Order: sequence, then structure tokens, then C-alpha cells
Amino acid sequence: MEPWGYAVVALMSILFIYIASCLIIIAIFEHKLFGKRCSDPDNPCFVLPEDYPFLSRDQYQTTFKNKKIRGFIYVDKDVKEYKGFIILSHGMFGTHLQYIVDVAYLCKSGYKVLCYDQYGVGLSEGDNPVSLSHGVLVLNAVINDVEKRKLNGSLPLILYGHSWGAYCSLSVLNKHPEIDKAVCRSGPVNSLNSAIHLLRLKNKKFVIFYFPILKLCMKLLFGSSNRITSYKWSKKNNTTKIFITYAMDDMMVNYKNSQAYYYQKKPKDNVVVLITEKGLHNSIITEESYAKFIEIVKQWKKIQTIDDPIKKAQEEKSFTSNLHRADYVIYQEEVKSAILNFLN
Repeated sequence: MEPWGYAVVALMSILFIYIASCLIIIAIFEHKLFGKRCSDPDNPCFVLPEDYPFLSRDQYQTTFKNKKIRGFIYVDKDVKEYKGFIILSHGMFGTHLQYIVDVAYLCKSGYKVLCYDQYGVGLSEGDNPVSLSHGVLVLNAVINDVEKRKLNGSLPLILYGHSWGAYCSLSVLNKHPEIDKAVCRSGPVNSLNSAIHLLRLKNKKFVIFYFPILKLCMKLLFGSSNRITSYKWSKKNNTTKIFITYAMDDMMVNYKNSQAYYYQKKPKDNVVVLITEKGLHNSIITEESYAKFIEIVKQWKKIQTIDDPIKKAQEEKSFTSNLHRADYVIYQEEVKSAILNFLN
């Protein structure tokens, strides 16, 4: 073999190792992100339905690919006439219970709110959530079920999603122009770009080193069914009124991959965008409120390090008895008021 032949073989070998190693690392990352069932963190610090005595709920269940999708329909038991029927889609790394703060203010404002756990999450069946795009298919099934059984009665249908839920809510509108309104909080546009951003947060050097082939490898691994771009699915829908919120200090969703950025650059008559300077990833509550929550979680984790079981049990009892969860929830009024004004 000529010297140039050896050079070509060596180059091809290096390229093969480069691509193969990228595929393997992405597959490992994807498995850690979506390869197991999701549940809420094991601590008592999250706000629960019982923290809002005015809330009442009934069980909800439908089927998606022979798996049960479960949740609840929440109402304010003191409300006599409802304004609309909201389907709430939760974000990643937890169940719908992490959105009771949202449920409380929406129900108090006169809406029925259906919260379901995504496929492979919490109350719902399924081995794992599969992918961001898979969540769009699940939401589509929930909407179809609500309409088929007329669970909303004569009330207008509204979608409300945060992060992953916002991505799903915007994506599904192409198939559901009958949806009256949609609220999308802190949502990404592109699922592949979301994965790259999360990878960058975990290991910036990896993203820089593999950047030339990163998207190609993800496309090969995820397939077309797991690469839904939310604005493409909503392009044909000019009837549903859409409200999008985003905070500039959001670390979880990159601004240039946010729905807010896209519709700033390409405005539509039926889309309203609100961008705030602060609010982090969950701008419905103040940053001070979120910081208070983090502080309380740290206190709980510190108790879990106590070796003496008797002392640990005493500390846990004292901690939970003095834990008034709803008290440290402070709504960011600019965002909350803007959403309610849009809905009303």
C-alpha cells in the first residue's frame, strides 16, 4: 500500500472513532435523561394540593399505546361558574404535582384544570418518558380523549405548559386549531437544540469537541419521530391565541432556542410574547420565593445526614410540623397578571 493509502486508512479510522465515541456518549446521556421513570424528589418541601384547602380534585385516566395516562381534574370548590377548561402539561424531572402552584391560581381564577403525568412519569404507566417529542403525542391523545368524552362540557379548551409542557403545547396546535388559547411558559423550540444545551450545562468541553457532528449524531440516534420542532407544528394554526413567557436569566432553556425568541423574530398576529429580565426557569414565582424553597430543601437534606435514628426522627417531625409550604410561594405578579389578563 502506498503511503497516501495508509494516511487515508488512518484518517478514516480516526473519523470512525470520533463519530462512534460521540454516538456512545450521546446514547449514555439520553439514557440518563429519558431511560428511567420520573418521579418527584423524595422530600416534603414541595407544595401539595392539601396546602390549598379550596382545591378539590377528581381522578382522570386515558390510554396511550395501551398504557394508562393518569392525573386529576382540579377545581376551586367555591367557584360556581367556570371560565374555561385547562389542560396543563408539566415539565421534566418531576410530575404534575410540582405545578400545584400554577393549579392554585388558575382554579382560584375560575378555571377547571386537568393535570396529567406524562408517559413514564409519576402516576402514569410506561417504562420511561422516551423523549421530548414523545410528550407531544401523549398530549395529543389527552386532548382527543377530553374532546371525545366532552369532559370540558361547553367550556373553551385551553392549553397551559411549562418547559417540556410548553414545547408540547405549542407543537400540538397544528392538529388542534379548535383550542381556544395556549399559555407556554419557558418553552424550547427545537428538541435537538434543547439536548445540546443540556449537554453543554453538563460538559461544555464535550460539546465544543464534538460540535461539528453533534446534530448529525443526534439525528441518527433519535430518528425523525423524536425531532419535532414546535413552531413548525403551529405554523398553520392562526386561530388559537398563544401567550409565551420567558425570563432572560433562564439557565435551562437557551434564549435562542426559546419560543419567545422565535416569535420575537417572526411575530404572528395570534401570538403574544412577554419577556422578563428575571424569573429563572419558573417565572411564575419570584426568585426570592425560589431561593427560599432551595434553602428549605437544603435544611431537609441536612437532617437526612443525621446518624442517630431517634434524633433524626425528632428533627424530621419538628421540620415538617413547622413547614408551611404555601407561605413561601410568592407569585411574580407581572407574569401571573399577564397570563390571567390573556386568559380572561
